[in-house]
Parts: sequence; C-alpha cells; structure tokens
Amino acid sequence: VADYPEQCLVTCSKYGTCPKCQCPADMLSEDEPAALRTSELTEDIISRAWDSGGGRAAAVEAECMMLDVSGGVKKPFWVGLPYADIHLSITPDVLHQLYQGVFKHLVSW
Repeated sequence: VADYPEQCLVTCSKYGTCPKCQCPADMLSEDEPAALRTSELTEDIISRAWDSGGGRAAAVEAECMMLDVSGGVKKPFWVGLPYADIHLSITPDVLHQLYQGVFKHLVSW
C-alpha cells in the first residue's frame, strides 16, 4: 500500500501514467482498458535502454521515458523475484484516488 508517487517509484513507471497498465497519460480517461504492465516488460525496456544508451544515464532515461518507464534505476529491487509481479501488487491509493479524487466532489461538507 503506497501513495501514487511511491507506486511510480517502485514500479519504475513514468510519473503521470498508470503503474498497473500501459495506458499513456493522455488516454487515462478513456473507457477502453489498456494492456497490463508486467515486470518482464518493464525490465526489458530498462535493459534495452541501457544497452542502446551506451551507459549514458541521460540517454537511458530519455529512451525509457518515451516508453512510459522511469529510467532512473538500472536494476529494480524486484528483478529476480520469480513469483512476484510488482505491477500486480499495486493497490488503489484510497486516500488520494477515491477520497480526494472522487468522494470530495460528490459530497459537500
């Protein structure tokens, strides 16, 4: 259980995108569900960015950000955990997503 910024941090998701699915930031309000993110996909994007970026952090981050992945981590802590998918373990941020995002607009105090 974590706030949205921490969810992005642990899943290596670009801030502003969904840490659970591959929906681009400008399509979050659409009704169609997007494909789910997976640990393998995120790890592959980071690995390919490091291979093609020549070890330059700025190039790696730019390539990752184009694919909605944060490029600030070379090897996430969850790499190598065989039965865990960090994206599936993310739960809704009830305080910020429901209370401050929806409920406070429906009920006036």
